[in-house]
Formats: sequence, structure tokens, C-alpha cells
Amino acid sequence: MPDQAADAAQSTSTPAVDAAVDLAAVRKRKRALRKKLRQIDVLQARKRTSTLTTEEEAKLRRKHDLRRELAALDREHPGV
Repeated sequence: MPDQAADAAQSTSTPAVDAAVDLAAVRKRKRALRKKLRQIDVLQARKRTSTLTTEEEAKLRRKHDLRRELAALDREHPGV
């Protein structure tokens, strides 16, 4: 019986719904990446006047990777 419920749930999904969900996920990920990059900018400014924790230093090192991921999403999904 659980298999029938899973099959029914999957059969109600349409390509348009799947595309909308995918776009929403892309939009959400891009927003999260931008937020992380803003936080890193704040940490970089703070680093000039004080010391950062090990975790904060690790965030700074991720900046390049986050920018690269955001650029890839922008290329794959422009205007989202």
C-alpha cells in the first residue's frame, strides 16, 4: 500500500510544477549565496580592526567558491 501512495504522489507532478519548484529552489539558493557573500564582506571589514575566530576565517576562505557557485547559477538561470 505505501508504494501506491508514493506512485500517486509522483503521478500528480507535472513538468510545469517541477520547473516551478526547480526555479524556486534556484532563487532560494541564489538568495542564500548573496547573503553569505554580504556576511563575508562584513567580516572582511571587521578583520581590518580586530581578529576573527577560526570559523570566521573559514568563511572568508569560502568566498571564492561561493562567488563561483553564484556565477554558475546566474549563467544557467539568468533572470531568476
